[in-house]
Amino acid sequence: MHLGLVREAWAREEKVPSGCAVTIADGCTISANVVIHDSSSLESSCFVDDGCRVGYGCRIGAATRLEYGAFIGDRVAIGESCVIAGFVCDGVVIGRRVIAMGNFVHKLSAPHEPWGAIESAAVVEDGAVVGLGATVVGGVTIGRGSYVAAAALVSKDVPPHSVVTGVNAVTAMSDWQGSELRMGL
Repeated sequence: MHLGLVREAWAREEKVPSGCAVTIADGCTISANVVIHDSSSLESSCFVDDGCRVGYGCRIGAATRLEYGAFIGDRVAIGESCVIAGFVCDGVVIGRRVIAMGNFVHKLSAPHEPWGAIESAAVVEDGAVVGLGATVVGGVTIGRGSYVAAAALVSKDVPPHSVVTGVNAVTAMSDWQGSELRMGL
């Protein structure tokens, strides 16, 4: 089943059919101790490091790397040329050329409800960076080209081309004083 159909079924609260094949395109490298669940697909030239887990109904874009035991929840869409490590909860949408070394978690404002029933998942737009140990909470959007610093906590939307440090401390990239970050982006 194509991911678009999977997402449409999920939006209508239909179950994704179990038992659909996993699709792994040419040129992918899958290391040892990897788990990839039903209905997921990896496009060409992906790399999945030892100990990673991919949930059901996921789409992993071409030339994306899942590293350091990444845990990818169900119905996650990841664009091409990304590097992902850490925990990515159900339903997260990650754009192209994203580096995400942190964790994406649900707020669990109603823990008795299934994930996605009352709360949307995070969206990470193209070219964003989520640093090591950073935590993105709930259905926020990380804007295009933004940088979430290591160990930062994000629970509010981040505008495009911004830097986030600490707890939701957002600075426009143009106002950022750190020379290393400006040269790297």
